[in-house]
Amino acid sequence: MVARHFLFIIVMILFVPMLTFSEISFSPIQMETKDREYEKWKPFMVLLEKEIGEKVVFKYADRYDELINMVGNNQIHIAYLCPLTYVMTKQKNNDIHPLYAINVSPAGSKYRCVLFKSGESHFNIKNLMGKRYALVSPYATCGFLSVNYIYQKVTGKQLTDEKFAYLNSHNSVVEHVIAGDFDFGGTNSIVFEKYKVLGIEKIDETEDLPGFVIVANRKLLGEQKFNRLKSIIKNIFEYEEIKKISPYGISPATDMDYDIIRKMMPVKIPLVGNISAQGLR
Repeated sequence: MVARHFLFIIVMILFVPMLTFSEISFSPIQMETKDREYEKWKPFMVLLEKEIGEKVVFKYADRYDELINMVGNNQIHIAYLCPLTYVMTKQKNNDIHPLYAINVSPAGSKYRCVLFKSGESHFNIKNLMGKRYALVSPYATCGFLSVNYIYQKVTGKQLTDEKFAYLNSHNSVVEHVIAGDFDFGGTNSIVFEKYKVLGIEKIDETEDLPGFVIVANRKLLGEQKFNRLKSIIKNIFEYEEIKKISPYGISPATDMDYDIIRKMMPVKIPLVGNISAQGLR
């Protein structure tokens, strides 16, 4: 009897921590430094933890490809992805499902990718060939994907025929196009409008694209928790504390919304540029 009682205590000691320390991991796409991303998403994680009754752990990936692998390899429960990283992750893991896109304006979550030039440049849409292109990242929706899409639409060729470099941030792309280090650059419509005052000019743009999206691993969470999560996140974005993430709220998202990204994808997106970005001032 004593032995049975002792065995019961041992089982409880081993089992209770599993209940107490049940965790849900959350990882956002790299937009700013780790500390800034954490502070931005902290209200979301605090409210989510309170509503779902489990500890929410912040996981940060320094690179886009690292995030894609983490989410695709079932290491993350919930993530915040750009359209292209979502599509790439979905290719790796069909259990990843979009929940809500973050609205960027009162009109909703859609935005565009813009091909632009310096205001001092005399180039136009007829002068795309034989030029230098500043791109954000091979994994950014408004990086190689969208600039290649625009370039191909105009010239009938691939952007790989041109000189291009990845600069890893939208700010750097704008800065170095203005400085004359590159002839054209690619960014999103939000960044373009922000820096238009510096004299950059739009050459062309994509059609409306689906928004940055909160996704969840349905298999990792389980069906019941996955469905509950959808309701919880919808309610969370009604709170005032979340306005820093999205002053305009969220919109329901489906996988079909991102078919336009799949149609834009070339056979293969080059992971490195064909000219060096080192030594740029």
